[in-house]
Amino acid sequence: MKHLLIASAGIGSVLGIGSASAADVSAAFKSAPVMAPAYSWTGCYIGSHGGGSAFRNTLVGTWSDGGLFGGEVGCNYQIDYLVVAIEGEGSWSGVKSTTNVATGFGPSAAATTFQNDWDADIAARFGVAYDRFFYFGKIGALWGNQKFTAVASGPGGGTVTGEATSLGIFWGIGLEYGFTPQWTAKFEFDYIHFAATDITLTCNGPAVVGMCGTPLGTGTMINSTNTFAIVGKSGINYRF
Repeated sequence: MKHLLIASAGIGSVLGIGSASAADVSAAFKSAPVMAPAYSWTGCYIGSHGGGSAFRNTLVGTWSDGGLFGGEVGCNYQIDYLVVAIEGEGSWSGVKSTTNVATGFGPSAAATTFQNDWDADIAARFGVAYDRFFYFGKIGALWGNQKFTAVASGPGGGTVTGEATSLGIFWGIGLEYGFTPQWTAKFEFDYIHFAATDITLTCNGPAVVGMCGTPLGTGTMINSTNTFAIVGKSGINYRF
């Protein structure tokens, strides 16, 4: 009987140790907490932007500022820290330069305005991403619709109007931040240079003979070179 009690106690002790060991092993092999996935910039997006800009036309020779507003669409692809993208934008521009000139108007002075109405561009974006931050540069081609208007105030008066779409190049730098998996905010600075563009002019009035050759008709203005700098452009994008 004594031996039986000792044996039972031994078996109970072994079973107790076994149960404790099994619990320890189970605890040790519990799955680790699930880590949040790293932020990924791969995917396409659509968004809008706005800001302020400065404009200088060498024909008019003055600087002016104004606002712009537009939208963009693009796609990103991330490889480790590197992100490459293509993006297209379209913007309405309220920037124009105005001055008083006499050249081409005989004895008359003229209030001369050169205005950029809209821009459209396609660009490559490239840079590095650190989690939710994307530091990028961009370079691309741009088209802008530009208008020229002059109103002579001298004897006989007269008006000159013209419009053309100019081709330019631009480059810029910026920062984009993903504040949710779908929504991002960005800020960028772009510098744009329009090439020399010929503009066909329509003239009306004796004071503008120097521009078109006749009091009423058409002429051509050459080498109307423009420089357009965008500053403080910011936007918001939705990723899908």
